[in-house]
Amino acid sequence: KLGSKNKVLLFVLFILYWMAPLMCREYTGQMHIHQNNGDGGSMLWIPLTVYGFAGLAWRPLTDVISYKMNSRKNIIFISLALQLVTIWPMFVWPGSFAANIIQSIGTGVGASGIGLFNLMFSEQEHHRKIFTTVSILALPPLIAECITSCMEAVLCGLVPEHGVQAHTADISVYLDYLKYLWLFAIVFIVVSFIITFFIKEEKSRY
Repeated sequence: KLGSKNKVLLFVLFILYWMAPLMCREYTGQMHIHQNNGDGGSMLWIPLTVYGFAGLAWRPLTDVISYKMNSRKNIIFISLALQLVTIWPMFVWPGSFAANIIQSIGTGVGASGIGLFNLMFSEQEHHRKIFTTVSILALPPLIAECITSCMEAVLCGLVPEHGVQAHTADISVYLDYLKYLWLFAIVFIVVSFIITFFIKEEKSRY
């Protein structure tokens, strides 16, 4: 039981925040392959590697910046802003290899930022409630996974059959449908941005 409005908001924010990078990450590889008419395996390592390195680079920076700014909430704002700036080109130009690489940066940044929620939850609890905190934090990623999986299944089910099976026939059809996954991600980011304004944090603990 969360017990306070702030914790409920933080719980909901955790779910929405994680849904955006989760949805984009799942289809980064597929988008690259379809962008190359089903034969892009030799370059697939580029967007996937960019995703990994972006996450590795951003994670230590969050600790440094949050310490300097005395705020983890501001890091969430920065992370959401970076995701928004880097993800929208994928919706506008779904057939672009460069857009896929750019969105991999934002997706990596978003994925590495979930550690902030672990810290923010822990800082609002006493040590004797640490077990409860750990149990609560196990739920948002599972809920986000469930929701995004359903959305992805429904959207992919709407793709005309020829667009899925005959990649060289009309690949633009498939890309035009998949790009809406990134639109959903943008919506999640915007909603997360709004909710973050209402989150309160105890800066004295930093």
